[in-house]
Amino acid sequence: MPSLPEAALLGIIQGLTEWLPVSSSGHLVLVQQLLDIEQPLMLDVALHAGSLVVIILFLRTEILSILRAIWKRDFASEPGRLAIYIAIGTLPIGLAGYFLHDTFEALFDNVLVVGIALVLTGFLLLCTLCREGSHNPGYGSSLLVGIAQAAALVPGISRSGATISTGLLSGIQREKAFQFSLLLAIPAICGATVLEITSAAGTGTRPLPLILGALISMAVGYVAISLLQKIVIHRKLHLFAFYCWAL
Repeated sequence: MPSLPEAALLGIIQGLTEWLPVSSSGHLVLVQQLLDIEQPLMLDVALHAGSLVVIILFLRTEILSILRAIWKRDFASEPGRLAIYIAIGTLPIGLAGYFLHDTFEALFDNVLVVGIALVLTGFLLLCTLCREGSHNPGYGSSLLVGIAQAAALVPGISRSGATISTGLLSGIQREKAFQFSLLLAIPAICGATVLEITSAAGTGTRPLPLILGALISMAVGYVAISLLQKIVIHRKLHLFAFYCWAL
């Protein structure tokens, strides 16, 4: 189990890079390799749980609207349609995670893969300059964004960067692309957390580093999401391409 300073550092990295388009998994791989810090599965669970809480707090109004539409079986309304699009967008990562879990897991020991993936993330972010979206998510665009999210299982491919960029390139309006990316993260994070809890069952843990890491991740993450929203709306997403290439 990491020390308290190490848990705090990992919480800051997770909180920033989970939402900014620079790949949290890529950063965690590099930090663990460079600083020789081992991140136990239970700490990963705690950090992901913190990320989930942040999304729920940030999009609480939209999430409640979607849940009401599902409860009423009102799939003709905008929140009801959005629930369908989230289900469609979740299919690719569900299938990839189930059938290729071990393949993606092995990539976390390969710094070269992380470097190549960061370069690809940079090019994808730069491509957002090419198109300005104007409509809401649809069946086709939801599937494309879902495929981008599945690709982000590769460490170094930014989940937020890949999903928002793909949404913009498929014609989704900027605010909606940002919102859909966050909503699509909820089932993905839930699934990853369940898998990690199953794998971590029976491992010894100290609660204080877990709590500290999660709380710091939540606080930093909420600020990072607010910043990301402004970045997307003001058409500045492409600037992170240079950071990814430098990293």
